[in-house]
Amino acid sequence: MIKERVLKKPRAEEKEPPIDRRCPTNAATHSVVCVNLKADQNSWHRDWPRHQLDELLSACSVNPHTPEEWSRGHQRFQRPADEFEMKFWNPGFREPTASGLLINLTTQSCVLSHDLLPWVRGVVAVKSLVGDFVDVPYTLPPDWQLETLKNAWLDLETTADIKTPDPCPRNFLYSGPSEFFVDQLAAIFSSSPTRQGEWKPPRNWQWFSIDPPEPNANHGVSLAKLFEELCGRWILGPHGNGEASRPGAWLESHRLWIEHDLHDRQLQWVRTGVCPPPLSTQDSAYRYSGMGPHESWIYQELLHDLVRFAAAEVLYRPKSTRDERVREVHDRRETWMATSPSSIPSSHLAKEIVEYERRRIPWSLTTEEIADHCTCGFCRSLALQVEPVFFHLDSESSTTRRLFSASSNFSRAICPAFSERGRQNKKSLFGDSDLDLRSLQAECLSRGRLLLQSMESMETCQHHSSLIVLSDWTRYRPTQILTSQECSVICDQLNRLIREELPVHCMVDWVHESFQNLKDYLHAHPSVARNGCRPQR
Repeated sequence: MIKERVLKKPRAEEKEPPIDRRCPTNAATHSVVCVNLKADQNSWHRDWPRHQLDELLSACSVNPHTPEEWSRGHQRFQRPADEFEMKFWNPGFREPTASGLLINLTTQSCVLSHDLLPWVRGVVAVKSLVGDFVDVPYTLPPDWQLETLKNAWLDLETTADIKTPDPCPRNFLYSGPSEFFVDQLAAIFSSSPTRQGEWKPPRNWQWFSIDPPEPNANHGVSLAKLFEELCGRWILGPHGNGEASRPGAWLESHRLWIEHDLHDRQLQWVRTGVCPPPLSTQDSAYRYSGMGPHESWIYQELLHDLVRFAAAEVLYRPKSTRDERVREVHDRRETWMATSPSSIPSSHLAKEIVEYERRRIPWSLTTEEIADHCTCGFCRSLALQVEPVFFHLDSESSTTRRLFSASSNFSRAICPAFSERGRQNKKSLFGDSDLDLRSLQAECLSRGRLLLQSMESMETCQHHSSLIVLSDWTRYRPTQILTSQECSVICDQLNRLIREELPVHCMVDWVHESFQNLKDYLHAHPSVARNGCRPQR
Protein backbone atom coordinates (compact mmCIF):
# COMPACT_ATOMS: atom_id res chain seq x y z
CA MET A 1 0.00 0.00 0.00
CA ILE A 2 1.38 3.39 -1.00
CA LYS A 3 1.56 5.91 1.81
CA GLU A 4 0.27 9.40 1.14
CA ARG A 5 2.97 11.96 1.69
CA VAL A 6 2.30 15.14 3.65
CA LEU A 7 2.36 18.20 1.44
CA LYS A 8 3.68 21.48 2.61
CA LYS A 9 1.38 24.47 2.65
CA PRO A 10 1.02 26.13 -0.76
CA ARG A 11 2.78 29.38 -1.40
CA ALA A 12 0.84 32.62 -1.32
CA GLU A 13 0.78 32.95 -5.08
CA GLU A 14 -0.70 29.49 -5.49
CA LYS A 15 -4.39 28.84 -5.21
CA GLU A 16 -5.63 25.66 -3.61
CA PRO A 17 -7.99 23.67 -5.82
CA PRO A 18 -11.61 23.75 -4.72
CA ILE A 19 -12.90 20.99 -2.45
CA ASP A 20 -16.10 19.24 -3.43
CA ARG A 21 -18.29 19.41 -0.34
CA ARG A 22 -20.38 16.48 -1.49
CA CYS A 23 -17.54 14.03 -0.87
CA PRO A 24 -16.69 12.45 2.49
CA THR A 25 -14.38 14.46 4.66
CA ASN A 26 -11.95 11.73 5.63
CA ALA A 27 -8.28 12.28 4.94
CA ALA A 28 -8.00 9.52 2.33
CA THR A 29 -10.69 11.09 0.19
CA HIS A 30 -9.14 14.56 0.29
CA SER A 31 -5.58 13.41 -0.37
CA VAL A 32 -3.93 15.15 -3.29
CA VAL A 33 -2.23 13.94 -6.44
CA CYS A 34 0.77 15.42 -8.21
CA VAL A 35 -0.51 16.38 -11.68
CA ASN A 36 1.79 17.29 -14.56
CA LEU A 37 0.60 18.95 -17.75
CA LYS A 38 2.87 18.76 -20.78
CA ALA A 39 2.65 20.45 -24.19
CA ASP A 40 5.56 20.27 -26.66
CA GLN A 41 8.71 20.94 -24.61
CA ASN A 42 6.91 22.84 -21.84
CA SER A 43 5.62 21.37 -18.59
CA TRP A 44 3.58 22.55 -15.63
CA HIS A 45 2.67 20.87 -12.36
CA ARG A 46 0.10 21.25 -9.63
CA ASP A 47 -1.44 19.35 -6.73
CA TRP A 48 -5.03 18.30 -7.21
CA PRO A 49 -7.62 16.46 -5.03
CA ARG A 50 -7.65 12.74 -5.74
CA HIS A 51 -11.45 12.56 -5.92
CA GLN A 52 -11.61 15.25 -8.64
CA LEU A 53 -9.38 13.65 -11.26
CA ASP A 54 -12.29 13.40 -13.70
CA GLU A 55 -12.45 17.19 -13.74
CA LEU A 56 -8.98 17.25 -15.26
CA LEU A 57 -9.52 14.37 -17.68
CA SER A 58 -12.90 15.61 -18.89
CA ALA A 59 -11.26 18.65 -20.52
CA CYS A 60 -9.42 16.24 -22.84
CA SER A 61 -12.79 15.48 -24.48
CA VAL A 62 -12.28 18.60 -26.65
CA ASN A 63 -9.16 16.99 -28.14
CA PRO A 64 -6.90 19.83 -26.91
CA HIS A 65 -3.47 20.46 -28.39
CA THR A 66 -2.55 23.52 -26.32
CA PRO A 67 -2.93 24.43 -22.63
CA GLU A 68 -5.35 27.18 -23.62
CA GLU A 69 -7.61 24.69 -25.40
CA TRP A 70 -7.40 22.38 -22.42
CA SER A 71 -8.42 25.20 -20.06
CA ARG A 72 -11.37 26.07 -22.29
CA GLY A 73 -12.45 22.43 -22.25
CA HIS A 74 -13.66 22.78 -18.66
CA GLN A 75 -16.16 25.43 -19.67
CA ARG A 76 -18.34 22.86 -21.44
CA PHE A 77 -19.07 21.42 -17.98
CA GLN A 78 -20.10 24.83 -16.67
CA ARG A 79 -17.07 25.12 -14.44
CA PRO A 80 -15.62 28.53 -13.51
CA ALA A 81 -12.79 29.22 -15.93
CA ASP A 82 -10.46 30.63 -13.28
CA GLU A 83 -10.21 27.25 -11.51
CA PHE A 84 -8.20 25.84 -14.42
CA GLU A 85 -6.27 28.81 -15.75
CA MET A 86 -2.58 28.21 -16.34
CA LYS A 87 -1.55 31.01 -13.97
CA PHE A 88 -2.33 28.67 -11.08
CA TRP A 89 0.10 26.03 -12.39
CA ASN A 90 3.80 25.99 -11.51
CA PRO A 91 6.29 25.82 -14.39
CA GLY A 92 8.41 22.71 -14.86
CA PHE A 93 7.95 18.95 -14.47
CA ARG A 94 7.79 17.56 -10.92
CA GLU A 95 8.35 13.88 -10.39
CA PRO A 96 5.56 12.43 -8.21
CA THR A 97 6.75 10.72 -5.05
CA ALA A 98 3.43 8.92 -4.54
CA SER A 99 0.34 9.07 -6.77
CA GLY A 100 0.72 10.96 -10.01
CA LEU A 101 -1.04 11.92 -13.24
CA LEU A 102 0.48 13.18 -16.49
CA ILE A 103 -1.69 14.82 -19.15
CA ASN A 104 0.41 15.05 -22.28
CA LEU A 105 -1.24 17.24 -24.89
CA THR A 106 1.51 16.56 -27.42
CA THR A 107 1.28 12.76 -27.42
CA GLN A 108 -2.45 12.84 -26.59
CA SER A 109 -2.16 10.55 -23.61
CA CYS A 110 -3.09 10.48 -19.93
CA VAL A 111 -0.76 8.40 -17.74
CA LEU A 112 -1.71 7.75 -14.12
CA SER A 113 -0.53 5.65 -11.20
CA HIS A 114 -2.16 2.25 -10.77
CA ASP A 115 -3.76 3.23 -7.47
CA LEU A 116 -5.69 6.06 -9.18
CA LEU A 117 -7.69 3.85 -11.52
CA PRO A 118 -10.66 3.47 -9.11
CA TRP A 119 -10.89 7.28 -8.96
CA VAL A 120 -11.40 7.69 -12.70
CA ARG A 121 -15.13 7.09 -13.24
CA GLY A 122 -15.71 8.69 -16.65
CA VAL A 123 -18.18 11.21 -15.22
CA VAL A 124 -17.74 14.74 -13.93
CA ALA A 125 -19.88 16.61 -11.39
CA VAL A 126 -21.78 19.53 -12.93
CA LYS A 127 -23.93 22.02 -11.05
CA SER A 128 -27.59 22.04 -12.05
CA LEU A 129 -30.14 24.84 -12.02
CA VAL A 130 -31.45 23.83 -8.60
CA GLY A 131 -27.97 24.09 -7.11
CA ASP A 132 -27.09 20.41 -6.60
CA PHE A 133 -24.39 18.46 -8.42
CA VAL A 134 -25.19 15.79 -11.00
CA ASP A 135 -22.87 13.39 -12.79
CA VAL A 136 -22.35 13.95 -16.52
CA PRO A 137 -20.32 11.50 -18.65
CA TYR A 138 -17.51 12.52 -20.96
CA THR A 139 -15.90 10.70 -23.89
CA LEU A 140 -12.23 10.90 -24.79
CA PRO A 141 -11.37 11.23 -28.50
CA PRO A 142 -10.31 8.01 -30.28
CA ASP A 143 -6.74 9.30 -30.68
CA TRP A 144 -6.28 9.70 -26.92
CA GLN A 145 -4.83 6.99 -24.70
CA LEU A 146 -5.59 6.48 -21.00
CA GLU A 147 -2.94 4.20 -19.52
CA THR A 148 -1.24 3.36 -16.25
CA LEU A 149 2.40 4.03 -15.47
CA LYS A 150 4.81 1.44 -16.81
CA ASN A 151 8.15 3.27 -16.66
CA ALA A 152 9.62 5.94 -14.45
CA TRP A 153 8.02 9.38 -14.51
CA LEU A 154 11.23 10.97 -15.75
CA ASP A 155 11.12 8.74 -18.83
CA LEU A 156 7.79 10.30 -19.73
CA GLU A 157 9.18 13.79 -19.26
CA THR A 158 11.60 13.40 -22.17
CA THR A 159 9.36 11.42 -24.52
CA ALA A 160 9.74 12.27 -28.20
CA ASP A 161 6.60 10.48 -29.44
CA ILE A 162 4.83 13.55 -30.79
CA LYS A 163 1.47 13.48 -32.56
CA THR A 164 0.54 16.27 -34.91
CA PRO A 165 -3.07 16.88 -35.95
CA ASP A 166 -3.92 15.76 -39.46
CA PRO A 167 -5.00 18.53 -41.83
CA CYS A 168 -8.75 18.82 -42.10
CA PRO A 169 -9.87 17.61 -45.57
CA ARG A 170 -13.30 19.26 -45.50
CA ASN A 171 -12.52 21.64 -48.35
CA PHE A 172 -11.49 18.69 -50.50
CA LEU A 173 -14.48 16.57 -49.45
CA TYR A 174 -16.95 19.29 -50.41
CA SER A 175 -15.25 20.66 -53.53
CA GLY A 176 -13.91 17.40 -55.00
CA PRO A 177 -17.23 15.76 -56.01
CA SER A 178 -17.99 18.51 -58.55
CA GLU A 179 -15.05 17.64 -60.81
CA PHE A 180 -15.31 13.92 -60.10
CA PHE A 181 -18.98 13.62 -61.08
CA VAL A 182 -18.64 15.83 -64.17
CA ASP A 183 -15.64 13.85 -65.49
CA GLN A 184 -17.13 10.45 -64.72
CA LEU A 185 -20.53 11.21 -66.23
CA ALA A 186 -19.05 12.78 -69.35
CA ALA A 187 -17.00 9.64 -70.00
CA ILE A 188 -19.91 7.31 -69.16
CA PHE A 189 -22.53 9.00 -71.33
CA SER A 190 -20.14 9.39 -74.27
CA SER A 191 -19.45 5.65 -74.35
CA SER A 192 -23.05 4.50 -73.88
CA PRO A 193 -26.32 6.41 -74.42
CA THR A 194 -29.25 6.85 -72.05
CA ARG A 195 -32.90 6.19 -72.83
CA GLN A 196 -35.99 7.00 -70.77
CA GLY A 197 -34.18 7.16 -67.43
CA GLU A 198 -32.09 4.06 -68.12
CA TRP A 199 -28.50 3.53 -69.11
CA LYS A 200 -26.94 0.65 -71.04
CA PRO A 201 -23.56 -0.30 -69.50
CA PRO A 202 -20.82 -1.15 -72.04
CA ARG A 203 -19.49 -4.68 -72.16
CA ASN A 204 -16.37 -3.93 -70.15
CA TRP A 205 -18.27 -2.04 -67.42
CA GLN A 206 -17.67 -3.18 -63.82
CA TRP A 207 -19.66 -2.30 -60.71
CA PHE A 208 -17.40 -1.49 -57.79
CA SER A 209 -19.42 -0.01 -54.91
CA ILE A 210 -22.77 -1.82 -55.28
CA ASP A 211 -23.87 -5.27 -56.35
CA PRO A 212 -24.54 -5.53 -60.10
CA PRO A 213 -28.21 -4.66 -60.71
CA GLU A 214 -30.40 -6.68 -63.03
CA PRO A 215 -30.39 -4.96 -66.47
CA ASN A 216 -33.52 -4.50 -68.54
CA ALA A 217 -33.43 -6.74 -71.56
CA ASN A 218 -34.36 -3.93 -73.93
CA HIS A 219 -32.63 -0.94 -72.36
CA GLY A 220 -30.31 -1.27 -69.34
CA VAL A 221 -30.24 -0.28 -65.68
CA SER A 222 -31.89 2.70 -64.07
CA LEU A 223 -29.94 5.93 -63.79
CA ALA A 224 -30.59 5.81 -60.04
CA LYS A 225 -28.32 2.75 -59.84
CA LEU A 226 -25.64 4.51 -61.82
CA PHE A 227 -25.82 7.54 -59.52
CA GLU A 228 -25.59 5.24 -56.50
CA GLU A 229 -22.51 3.61 -57.99
CA LEU A 230 -20.80 6.96 -58.60
CA CYS A 231 -21.50 8.17 -55.05
CA GLY A 232 -19.99 4.96 -53.75
CA ARG A 233 -16.93 5.33 -55.96
CA TRP A 234 -16.35 8.84 -54.68
CA ILE A 235 -16.65 7.88 -51.02
CA LEU A 236 -14.57 4.71 -51.27
CA GLY A 237 -11.79 6.62 -53.08
CA PRO A 238 -8.88 7.13 -53.19
CA HIS A 239 -8.60 10.36 -55.18
CA GLY A 240 -4.95 11.20 -54.62
CA ASN A 241 -2.27 10.45 -52.07
CA GLY A 242 -2.77 10.11 -48.34
CA GLU A 243 -5.73 9.43 -46.08
CA ALA A 244 -7.11 12.92 -46.67
CA SER A 245 -8.03 11.83 -50.20
CA ARG A 246 -10.17 8.94 -48.95
CA PRO A 247 -13.63 10.33 -48.08
CA GLY A 248 -14.79 7.03 -46.57
CA ALA A 249 -12.04 7.10 -43.96
CA TRP A 250 -13.03 10.58 -42.84
CA LEU A 251 -16.72 9.70 -42.79
CA GLU A 252 -16.01 7.01 -40.21
CA SER A 253 -12.87 8.20 -38.38
CA HIS A 254 -14.52 10.22 -35.59
CA ARG A 255 -18.16 9.41 -36.17
CA LEU A 256 -18.67 7.24 -33.08
CA TRP A 257 -16.80 9.62 -30.79
CA ILE A 258 -18.80 12.64 -31.98
CA GLU A 259 -22.00 10.64 -31.60
CA HIS A 260 -21.13 9.76 -28.01
CA ASP A 261 -19.97 13.28 -27.26
CA LEU A 262 -23.28 14.68 -28.49
CA HIS A 263 -25.11 12.18 -26.32
CA ASP A 264 -23.06 13.30 -23.31
CA ARG A 265 -24.08 16.88 -23.96
CA GLN A 266 -27.73 15.86 -24.23
CA LEU A 267 -27.53 14.11 -20.87
CA GLN A 268 -25.90 17.21 -19.43
CA TRP A 269 -28.76 19.37 -20.71
CA VAL A 270 -31.40 17.03 -19.27
CA ARG A 271 -29.69 16.60 -15.89
CA THR A 272 -28.73 20.23 -15.33
CA GLY A 273 -31.60 21.97 -17.10
CA VAL A 274 -29.15 24.15 -19.05
CA CYS A 275 -27.95 23.80 -22.64
CA PRO A 276 -24.19 23.07 -22.43
CA PRO A 277 -21.76 25.69 -23.75
CA PRO A 278 -20.64 24.89 -27.32
CA LEU A 279 -17.11 24.31 -28.52
CA SER A 280 -15.11 27.29 -29.64
CA THR A 281 -14.38 27.53 -33.35
CA GLN A 282 -10.71 27.65 -32.33
CA ASP A 283 -10.78 24.26 -30.59
CA SER A 284 -9.04 21.33 -32.23
CA ALA A 285 -12.20 19.24 -31.87
CA TYR A 286 -13.92 21.75 -34.16
CA ARG A 287 -11.09 22.22 -36.65
CA TYR A 288 -9.58 18.73 -37.02
CA SER A 289 -12.35 16.25 -36.24
CA GLY A 290 -13.98 14.10 -38.87
CA MET A 291 -17.67 13.97 -39.62
CA GLY A 292 -20.30 13.04 -37.08
CA PRO A 293 -23.61 11.29 -37.87
CA HIS A 294 -25.43 14.52 -38.76
CA GLU A 295 -22.74 15.84 -41.09
CA SER A 296 -22.36 12.39 -42.66
CA TRP A 297 -26.09 12.36 -43.38
CA ILE A 298 -26.00 15.88 -44.85
CA TYR A 299 -22.91 15.01 -46.89
CA GLN A 300 -24.50 11.92 -48.43
CA GLU A 301 -27.69 13.82 -49.24
CA LEU A 302 -25.52 16.48 -50.88
CA LEU A 303 -23.75 13.87 -53.01
CA HIS A 304 -27.10 12.40 -53.97
CA ASP A 305 -28.20 15.81 -55.25
CA LEU A 306 -24.92 16.81 -56.92
CA VAL A 307 -24.56 13.64 -58.99
CA ARG A 308 -28.04 14.14 -60.44
CA PHE A 309 -27.39 17.81 -61.10
CA ALA A 310 -24.08 16.97 -62.80
CA ALA A 311 -25.84 14.38 -64.96
CA ALA A 312 -28.35 17.01 -66.10
CA GLU A 313 -25.49 19.38 -66.94
CA VAL A 314 -23.78 16.73 -69.06
CA LEU A 315 -26.91 15.46 -70.78
CA TYR A 316 -28.81 18.67 -71.44
CA ARG A 317 -25.94 21.10 -71.99
CA PRO A 318 -23.74 19.19 -74.44
CA LYS A 319 -22.08 22.35 -75.78
CA SER A 320 -20.92 23.60 -72.37
CA THR A 321 -17.25 23.22 -71.42
CA ARG A 322 -15.93 21.17 -68.54
CA ASP A 323 -15.07 24.27 -66.51
CA GLU A 324 -18.59 25.64 -66.98
CA ARG A 325 -20.14 22.39 -65.82
CA VAL A 326 -17.88 22.18 -62.76
CA ARG A 327 -18.67 25.78 -61.88
CA GLU A 328 -22.41 25.11 -62.13
CA VAL A 329 -22.10 22.08 -59.84
CA HIS A 330 -20.07 24.18 -57.37
CA ASP A 331 -22.85 26.78 -57.34
CA ARG A 332 -25.42 24.04 -56.85
CA ARG A 333 -23.50 22.83 -53.78
CA GLU A 334 -23.58 26.29 -52.19
CA THR A 335 -27.28 26.67 -52.97
CA TRP A 336 -28.15 23.25 -51.54
CA MET A 337 -26.21 23.83 -48.31
CA ALA A 338 -28.13 27.10 -47.84
CA THR A 339 -31.49 25.32 -47.96
CA SER A 340 -33.35 23.18 -45.45
CA PRO A 341 -33.57 19.46 -46.29
CA SER A 342 -37.21 18.55 -46.76
CA SER A 343 -36.98 15.29 -44.80
CA ILE A 344 -36.12 16.81 -41.40
CA PRO A 345 -38.64 18.36 -38.98
CA SER A 346 -37.14 21.84 -38.71
CA SER A 347 -36.28 24.91 -40.72
CA HIS A 348 -32.54 24.63 -40.08
CA LEU A 349 -30.31 25.00 -43.11
CA ALA A 350 -28.02 22.15 -44.05
CA LYS A 351 -24.91 24.19 -43.23
CA GLU A 352 -26.43 25.13 -39.85
CA ILE A 353 -26.96 21.47 -38.99
CA VAL A 354 -23.31 20.77 -39.79
CA GLU A 355 -22.22 23.74 -37.67
CA TYR A 356 -24.32 22.63 -34.69
CA GLU A 357 -22.73 19.21 -34.71
CA ARG A 358 -19.19 20.50 -35.13
CA ARG A 359 -19.71 22.73 -32.10
CA ARG A 360 -21.49 19.90 -30.21
CA ILE A 361 -24.75 21.78 -29.78
CA PRO A 362 -27.57 19.28 -29.01
CA TRP A 363 -30.28 19.49 -31.64
CA SER A 364 -33.53 19.96 -29.75
CA LEU A 365 -36.96 20.17 -31.32
CA THR A 366 -39.82 22.46 -30.43
CA THR A 367 -43.35 21.17 -29.88
CA GLU A 368 -44.41 22.58 -33.24
CA GLU A 369 -41.54 20.90 -35.09
CA ILE A 370 -42.38 17.51 -33.57
CA ALA A 371 -46.08 17.85 -34.38
CA ASP A 372 -45.39 18.93 -37.97
CA HIS A 373 -42.94 16.09 -38.59
CA CYS A 374 -44.94 13.12 -37.35
CA THR A 375 -48.47 12.61 -36.01
CA CYS A 376 -48.05 9.13 -34.53
CA GLY A 377 -49.03 8.62 -30.90
CA PHE A 378 -45.44 8.23 -29.86
CA CYS A 379 -44.32 11.58 -31.32
CA ARG A 380 -47.42 13.28 -29.92
CA SER A 381 -46.35 12.10 -26.49
CA LEU A 382 -42.88 13.50 -27.07
CA ALA A 383 -44.38 16.89 -27.84
CA LEU A 384 -45.88 16.93 -24.34
CA GLN A 385 -42.57 16.34 -22.58
CA VAL A 386 -41.25 19.08 -20.35
CA GLU A 387 -37.66 17.96 -20.89
CA PRO A 388 -35.95 18.68 -24.22
CA VAL A 389 -36.50 16.26 -27.09
CA PHE A 390 -33.50 15.65 -29.31
CA PHE A 391 -33.40 14.79 -32.98
CA HIS A 392 -30.87 12.49 -34.64
CA LEU A 393 -29.95 11.82 -38.24
CA ASP A 394 -28.67 8.36 -39.00
CA SER A 395 -26.84 7.32 -42.17
CA GLU A 396 -26.12 3.89 -43.58
CA SER A 397 -22.59 4.70 -44.66
CA SER A 398 -19.84 2.19 -44.05
CA THR A 399 -16.51 1.29 -45.53
CA THR A 400 -17.75 -2.08 -46.73
CA ARG A 401 -18.05 -2.86 -50.42
CA ARG A 402 -21.82 -2.53 -50.41
CA LEU A 403 -21.80 1.05 -49.30
CA PHE A 404 -25.48 1.91 -49.69
CA SER A 405 -28.76 0.07 -49.58
CA ALA A 406 -30.43 -1.15 -52.73
CA SER A 407 -32.97 1.67 -52.74
CA SER A 408 -32.27 4.97 -54.48
CA ASN A 409 -32.41 6.79 -51.12
CA PHE A 410 -29.26 5.63 -49.42
CA SER A 411 -29.80 7.73 -46.30
CA ARG A 412 -32.84 8.63 -44.29
CA ALA A 413 -34.11 10.79 -41.49
CA ILE A 414 -35.05 8.91 -38.35
CA CYS A 415 -38.18 9.62 -36.36
CA PRO A 416 -36.97 11.67 -33.36
CA ALA A 417 -38.28 8.98 -31.05
CA PHE A 418 -36.06 6.22 -32.38
CA SER A 419 -32.54 7.42 -32.95
CA GLU A 420 -31.25 3.83 -33.38
CA ARG A 421 -28.11 4.67 -31.44
CA GLY A 422 -28.31 1.86 -28.94
CA ARG A 423 -30.51 0.92 -26.03
CA GLN A 424 -28.73 3.05 -23.47
CA ASN A 425 -29.09 6.19 -25.56
CA LYS A 426 -32.84 6.17 -26.03
CA LYS A 427 -33.34 7.30 -22.45
CA SER A 428 -32.03 10.74 -23.31
CA LEU A 429 -35.24 11.47 -25.18
CA PHE A 430 -37.12 11.41 -21.90
CA GLY A 431 -34.29 12.59 -19.72
CA ASP A 432 -32.78 10.33 -17.09
CA SER A 433 -35.79 8.11 -16.60
CA ASP A 434 -33.76 5.69 -14.49
CA LEU A 435 -32.78 8.19 -11.80
CA ASP A 436 -35.51 7.12 -9.37
CA LEU A 437 -38.42 4.76 -9.04
CA ARG A 438 -41.07 7.41 -9.59
CA SER A 439 -39.91 8.32 -13.06
CA LEU A 440 -39.27 4.68 -13.96
CA GLN A 441 -42.79 3.70 -13.00
CA ALA A 442 -44.31 6.66 -14.83
CA GLU A 443 -42.24 5.86 -17.91
CA CYS A 444 -43.44 2.25 -17.98
CA LEU A 445 -47.04 3.39 -17.62
CA SER A 446 -46.88 6.00 -20.37
CA ARG A 447 -44.93 3.78 -22.78
CA GLY A 448 -47.27 0.84 -22.18
CA ARG A 449 -50.33 2.96 -22.85
CA LEU A 450 -48.80 4.36 -26.05
CA LEU A 451 -48.11 0.85 -27.32
CA LEU A 452 -51.67 -0.26 -26.60
CA GLN A 453 -53.12 2.83 -28.28
CA SER A 454 -51.00 2.32 -31.39
CA MET A 455 -52.22 -1.28 -31.74
CA GLU A 456 -55.93 -0.67 -31.13
CA SER A 457 -56.65 -0.60 -34.86
CA MET A 458 -54.72 -3.81 -35.52
CA GLU A 459 -57.31 -6.59 -35.24
CA THR A 460 -54.71 -9.37 -35.37
CA CYS A 461 -52.91 -8.02 -32.30
CA GLN A 462 -55.85 -6.64 -30.36
CA HIS A 463 -56.33 -9.74 -28.17
CA HIS A 464 -52.76 -10.97 -28.08
CA SER A 465 -52.01 -12.62 -24.74
CA SER A 466 -48.87 -10.56 -24.27
CA LEU A 467 -50.83 -7.34 -24.69
CA ILE A 468 -53.53 -8.48 -22.28
CA VAL A 469 -50.90 -8.79 -19.53
CA LEU A 470 -49.69 -5.28 -20.29
CA SER A 471 -53.24 -3.90 -20.56
CA ASP A 472 -54.27 -5.35 -17.21
CA TRP A 473 -51.37 -3.68 -15.47
CA THR A 474 -51.87 -0.26 -17.05
CA ARG A 475 -55.61 -0.45 -16.20
CA TYR A 476 -55.60 -1.88 -12.66
CA ARG A 477 -52.13 -1.15 -11.26
CA PRO A 478 -51.38 2.45 -12.29
CA THR A 479 -50.63 3.67 -8.76
CA GLN A 480 -48.94 0.56 -7.38
CA ILE A 481 -45.41 -0.73 -7.62
CA LEU A 482 -44.78 -3.88 -9.59
CA THR A 483 -42.66 -6.55 -8.03
CA SER A 484 -39.54 -7.80 -9.74
CA GLN A 485 -41.36 -11.06 -10.54
CA GLU A 486 -44.27 -9.22 -12.17
CA CYS A 487 -41.80 -7.20 -14.25
CA SER A 488 -40.23 -10.46 -15.36
CA VAL A 489 -43.60 -11.74 -16.59
CA ILE A 490 -44.22 -8.58 -18.63
CA CYS A 491 -40.67 -8.62 -20.03
CA ASP A 492 -41.10 -12.25 -21.09
CA GLN A 493 -44.38 -11.44 -22.81
CA LEU A 494 -42.86 -8.46 -24.59
CA ASN A 495 -39.94 -10.63 -25.70
CA ARG A 496 -42.46 -12.86 -27.44
CA LEU A 497 -43.84 -9.85 -29.27
CA ILE A 498 -40.34 -8.76 -30.28
CA ARG A 499 -39.76 -12.12 -31.93
CA GLU A 500 -42.91 -11.75 -34.01
CA GLU A 501 -43.18 -9.77 -37.23
CA LEU A 502 -45.28 -6.84 -36.00
CA PRO A 503 -45.57 -3.39 -37.59
CA VAL A 504 -44.72 -1.83 -34.22
CA HIS A 505 -41.68 -4.01 -33.52
CA CYS A 506 -39.48 -1.00 -32.69
CA MET A 507 -42.01 0.39 -30.19
CA VAL A 508 -42.36 -3.01 -28.49
CA ASP A 509 -38.60 -3.07 -27.99
CA TRP A 510 -38.81 0.48 -26.62
CA VAL A 511 -41.49 -0.53 -24.07
CA HIS A 512 -39.54 -3.66 -23.16
CA GLU A 513 -36.50 -1.53 -22.37
CA SER A 514 -38.41 0.56 -19.81
CA PHE A 515 -39.80 -2.51 -18.01
CA GLN A 516 -36.35 -4.10 -17.98
CA ASN A 517 -34.96 -0.95 -16.34
CA LEU A 518 -37.72 -1.07 -13.72
CA LYS A 519 -37.06 -4.75 -13.13
CA ASP A 520 -33.35 -4.15 -12.62
CA TYR A 521 -34.05 -1.27 -10.24
CA LEU A 522 -36.48 -3.33 -8.14
CA HIS A 523 -34.04 -6.22 -8.02
CA ALA A 524 -31.33 -3.89 -6.71
CA HIS A 525 -33.70 -2.14 -4.25
CA PRO A 526 -36.08 -4.83 -2.90
CA SER A 527 -37.17 -2.73 0.07
CA VAL A 528 -38.57 0.00 -2.18
CA ALA A 529 -41.16 -2.30 -3.72
CA ARG A 530 -42.38 -3.37 -0.27
CA ASN A 531 -42.85 0.23 0.90
CA GLY A 532 -44.81 1.28 -2.18
CA CYS A 533 -44.76 4.52 -4.10
CA ARG A 534 -47.17 6.52 -6.23
CA PRO A 535 -45.79 7.26 -9.67
CA GLN A 536 -46.14 10.69 -11.18
CA ARG A 537 -49.25 11.02 -13.34
